[in-house]
Amino acid sequence: MASLADKAILSGADNRPSMLEKDMYDSWKSRMELYML
Repeated sequence: MASLADKAILSGADNRPSMLEKDMYDSWKSRMELYML
């Protein structure tokens, strides 16, 4: 899971496709929900 975030950071937020950004957000959201429970 961390590797996806690392790739997004390395590629940069400006040149990241919106579809990939949504996938990243969905995975991040699900992980944050698990931690908050």
